[in-house]
Amino acid sequence: STDAAKGYPPPREPREWRRQHTQQRPMAPLALGLAKVGAGLAIGTPVALTGAVVSLLTKMHGSVGVAAPTKRMLAEEDAKACALFRHLPALAEKIAWRSLGADVTPIHRCALNTPSGVPVSFFVKREDLASPVYGGNKVRTLQHQLAVIESKYEAGDPRCANIHVMGTGGSNQVVATAVHARERLPKLTALWMDKDVPDLDNTLNMLSTLSMPLAAKFNWAEPLPVLKRLV
Repeated sequence: STDAAKGYPPPREPREWRRQHTQQRPMAPLALGLAKVGAGLAIGTPVALTGAVVSLLTKMHGSVGVAAPTKRMLAEEDAKACALFRHLPALAEKIAWRSLGADVTPIHRCALNTPSGVPVSFFVKREDLASPVYGGNKVRTLQHQLAVIESKYEAGDPRCANIHVMGTGGSNQVVATAVHARERLPKLTALWMDKDVPDLDNTLNMLSTLSMPLAAKFNWAEPLPVLKRLV
C-alpha cells in the first residue's frame, strides 16, 4: 500500500526541484523586463540631459554670431585701439567692435616673500581698470558681442530687440552686460539661474543690476519662466 493509503503525508519535494520550478514562474520575465527598462533609464537619462545642455549652449552661442561693423562704428571707433585689429587689420571691416570706453590697462609687477623666506615675483594685468564705468575681463568679450547685436539690431533683426543675459546671483557677466548695453541697445532681460555665495561682492552685483532699467528679470525661484526664455 502507498503512504497516502496509510494516512502518511506525501513526501516533500526535493529542494533542487523546488528551486528550478520557482525560477520558471511567470514573474521572472516581468522582473527581468523591468530591470532592463530601469537600466535603460539610468543610462539614457544622463545622455539625454547632456544632449539637452549641449543643444542649449550651442543655441546660445549661435544667438549672437558674427556681423560686420556698421558705418557708424567704423566712423566712431579707432580700429588701432583693438589688439585683434592691430595684428589682423583686414578683420576691422568684417567683425563688429565697440571700445565701450575701455583703454589699454597697465601691468603691475608684484614681489613678496613666502613664509619660507623665498622671494616670489609675478605680474598682474589690471583689467579692473579697463573701463571707468565697469571694468573687468568681461568687457573684452562684450566689445564684440554687444557690437554684433548692435549691428544686427540696426539691420532690422527682430531677435535683437529681445536680449537675454544669464548667470548666477552674483554674476559679473549679468551686471557688465546691463551696464555696457544700455547706451545703444534695447533694455535686456536678466536671468539669474541659481543662488550664489552670499558675500558682499555678489550682493552688490545683483543690486547694481536691479538698479538699472531692465525689460524683465527672473531668478532661480521662477524656474518655468526662466526655462521658457531659454528654449
